[in-house]
Amino acid sequence: MEKREALEREINVSEILWSILLGWRKLICCAIVFGILFGGFRYARDLSGYRASQKTETEEETSLLGEERNEIENIKNLRKQQIQTQEYLSNSAYMQMDPFNVPIVELHYYIKSDYVINYTKDALPDYTDALGAMYYRYIASGEMRHELLKKAELSISLEELAEMVDVGQNANTISLSVKYPQEEKLGDISTVLKELLSQKERDFQKIGSHSLILMGESQSRIVDNSSIEKRSTLFSRMASVNVQINQLKGSLSAQQKNILNEELETGEEQEVSMKPQPSKKFVLLGGIVGIFLAAVWIVCRVLFTAKLQSAEEIRSLFGMRLLGEVSRQDKKKRFFSFVDRKLLLIKNRRRKQLTKEQQINLACTNIAISCKEQGINNIYLTGSEYEHADAAVTEALKKKLKEQGIQVEEGANMYYDASSMMRGKVLGNILLIEQIGESVYDEISHELQLIAEQNSNVLGVVVLT
Repeated sequence: MEKREALEREINVSEILWSILLGWRKLICCAIVFGILFGGFRYARDLSGYRASQKTETEEETSLLGEERNEIENIKNLRKQQIQTQEYLSNSAYMQMDPFNVPIVELHYYIKSDYVINYTKDALPDYTDALGAMYYRYIASGEMRHELLKKAELSISLEELAEMVDVGQNANTISLSVKYPQEEKLGDISTVLKELLSQKERDFQKIGSHSLILMGESQSRIVDNSSIEKRSTLFSRMASVNVQINQLKGSLSAQQKNILNEELETGEEQEVSMKPQPSKKFVLLGGIVGIFLAAVWIVCRVLFTAKLQSAEEIRSLFGMRLLGEVSRQDKKKRFFSFVDRKLLLIKNRRRKQLTKEQQINLACTNIAISCKEQGINNIYLTGSEYEHADAAVTEALKKKLKEQGIQVEEGANMYYDASSMMRGKVLGNILLIEQIGESVYDEISHELQLIAEQNSNVLGVVVLT
């Protein structure tokens, strides 16, 4: 009988992919291990750098006198003020408007009080001034600005709106104005303001009976002197701060300048002092590397394995008759074993799923038919790893075969066991039991070669999957 080398077996890409999927536990374990390794390595490196920088800073700072350190802090505080002022000028909606062409809506109200002095009765206090104060406080409050921002759907913050609302009170009159960069929104702003003040008119009747009368409403564009003055003040302040910074820098020593430059370049001292955190990016990278390496290892095991990988290899590699496939009892209680079952169901979805009893019956029927055709009543069970075969399966096979009138004897690997070799030679009709993941290609070849040399008859092979 021709002996075939394991390297000649056909590699099924689909089987490789399923081997990777069924090895999901290895993939997850490697992903976790390498994720921890990569993340831990990066964190340890960052922490080491952080501690080194902290030590360097401490050594440099301890060499400075208290007064020298204060000079650096003064410059940093002035620089912080300068940055905050510049950010305000760049980001404030109020400062972004052209001060010489500001859209504005103005409303003027008169508070008509129903208070009457009656000298014939007890005199009650005049509540008119209290009404004016209440309307003034409401218009200047955050409550009105919040409602205005929400109902008029303005695209600015509450703080920015506060800069654009002005209110004034004079006796029984209330004047309010709202500036806004988008002139088309002034109509909505005016409508919402009138609704809010109308609501407050009803609420403030508790103070005293009165009417809030709208005396005038206008929309226009104005030159905003307050904005011009504020801009001028801020630019002057920035220029003054810049002069102070330059003067203070001129008096610094070389060591002070180095410390100051390092702290400013790294985004201020508070950012430098931030303790590093584990990097999620490197943990994810480590997980991906772990999955890749585990997959490569599984593929290499499939490609370079010396053990039987599928029942079909009995036909393709050894040219033997496959009489049946029987599932072994999995003695290991695997973690999340239902995942394996689901994957196997998907893998074998195109094949009818048989119970173990059905598989044994089918294998025994094939064996019995083959024996009847050849006029055989006695067979010998053996295999390259027969001593490690599932005892429950082999006992079930022997029992079923005996029920069909076939006498069965069994023995170890004939290639290594002299008594088994002798008994197999005497009976002459041999049924091999091989196991996926256990039976070695070379051992199967040696056994088949020995049987051929002894002119014994091999009925076929039953594979335990």
